[in-house]
Amino acid sequence: MAHRLARRYAHRGEAIDDLHQTAVLGLIAAVDRYDPDRGDFVGFAVPTILGELKRYFRDRTWALRVPRRLHDLRAAIGAADQHLTTVLGRRPVLADIAAYLELSEEQVIEGLEVD
Repeated sequence: MAHRLARRYAHRGEAIDDLHQTAVLGLIAAVDRYDPDRGDFVGFAVPTILGELKRYFRDRTWALRVPRRLHDLRAAIGAADQHLTTVLGRRPVLADIAAYLELSEEQVIEGLEVD
């Protein structure tokens, strides 16, 4: 699974071995943090591995272009955070934002990773 996800980024000019290693580190992090009561492992591991790969590019290259949909998602999350803080009287948690935007928690996490 980790190697398959790493291959998505093979065309970006980085060594595939480095991408595989980064993806495996993401898989290990997913194993360490996984809680079976929160759902299936693959649904948790895939965003964790992709997040690790995205961080790799963000930290090591200038060539990563963030898709427009993620920029838009980041803006929607920020607006939802402000609105929900006012409505709830507290900072919203991930589940609050996901429910408000009618997205999965993984999609919200993906949007939060955009800098």
